[in-house]
Amino acid sequence: MNEVVVDPWTMQAAKPKGEPLPEGMYYATFAGVADHMVEGVSKWRWAWTVKSGDMTGREASALTDKCVNPNTLPGRIVRGLANREIKTGENFKGVVDEAVGKTFMIYVAKGPQGGKAGVKVVSTPPSM
Repeated sequence: MNEVVVDPWTMQAAKPKGEPLPEGMYYATFAGVADHMVEGVSKWRWAWTVKSGDMTGREASALTDKCVNPNTLPGRIVRGLANREIKTGENFKGVVDEAVGKTFMIYVAKGPQGGKAGVKVVSTPPSM
């Protein structure tokens, strides 16, 4: 398992601020998913690190609800990480844990109301 455990009591390096990633396709390494509170509501923050091109090293993320089914963004993300359909009732935590550190193709786009761009599609990269 490649999951990195961060001690919440240890000061972390500041994350670089900057413009969000431009819309487009990127090769990126999956860094994992973590709980994230938004106005008192627990959500998931999925994160990738871009590994090629002008945006190498930049972070791409998706902030999602925790309602997972084939029609929700987290459901589509999990399907992309697994490279297969997830069956109803299947526990997918192992799929997510195994995906950490692996490379994926991600598509970054603005949300339906034109908000901050985020990861909307995840897939395995094509064979070369």
